[in-house]
Amino acid sequence: MDNGGAIRDEYVADHPALEGRVLFTSSDPGTPEAAFLKLNTPAESIAGYVTKGYIVRTRADADTEAARTGDTEPRDLALSSGAQFVSTDYYVADARHDTSDRWTDYTVALPDNMIARENPISGNGTFTGQEIE
Repeated sequence: MDNGGAIRDEYVADHPALEGRVLFTSSDPGTPEAAFLKLNTPAESIAGYVTKGYIVRTRADADTEAARTGDTEPRDLALSSGAQFVSTDYYVADARHDTSDRWTDYTVALPDNMIARENPISGNGTFTGQEIE
C-alpha cells in the first residue's frame, strides 16, 4: 500500500503485524506492521534496512531532473543501495533528448540490461548471471 496517514492507519487498525491483511504497508521501521519501506531518496541507510530483512523501494530519479541534467549519482546510489525495487520514469531515454539540448540520454538499467540480479547487499554470491526464464 502506497498510502500513509489515515488510510494506512485504518488498514492497520486491529490487525497486529498485518495479520489477516493482504497488503504490505509503507510503515515506520520498527513498527509491527513494517515489512515494506518506501524511501524515496536513495541513501546509504537503505543497506541497513535490507540487512534487517525489510523490503525497500527507492527512486533512481524524480521530477525529470536527472533526464534534464544527466546526473547519475542518485541512480547509481539507488542501484547499489540494496533496495529490492528501484523506480524510474526513464527505462528508455526521453525522446526529447534527440531534438533539444535541454534533455539528456539519461536512462536507468541494471548492468548488461539484466532484468534481475543478485542483491548487492543481501546476496550470497551464488548468482551465476545466467538468463532468467
